[in-house]
Amino acid sequence: MKVKDWALALALAVLAMILNVAMSFVWVFVYSQSEPGQTEAAYTAYAQEWAPVSSVVFGAPIMFLAGWLAGRGRPVSEAARIGLAVAAIYVAVDLAIILAVGAAGGVWMWAVLSWVTKLLFGWLGGRTGAAKAT
Repeated sequence: MKVKDWALALALAVLAMILNVAMSFVWVFVYSQSEPGQTEAAYTAYAQEWAPVSSVVFGAPIMFLAGWLAGRGRPVSEAARIGLAVAAIYVAVDLAIILAVGAAGGVWMWAVLSWVTKLLFGWLGGRTGAAKAT
């Protein structure tokens, strides 16, 4: 892969991360509307409990889209590689964040599941976006 491919993969990984976090906020907002009147601490606790699950639920389709965008119009093997690169960058940044904040033990199961799904869906998205063979 060329430098511009890595730059694209980095940009899409960061965008995917932003979208994934945004979806967590949207989910907690929806929850707060369906369960009004709770304390801020209750909503915060719900958000912390839901965030790892959200990363799997929303992260897979987001990463598929990012892989598809990265792989669009490329040969299949190249498209799959760049889709996987997007996911790998996401995983590396996510791992660095989790290590930096010293996340609790319960997060790791969800984190690993999230990483595996992102790698799979990034790769699949890249392959799906690849140019059709003629």
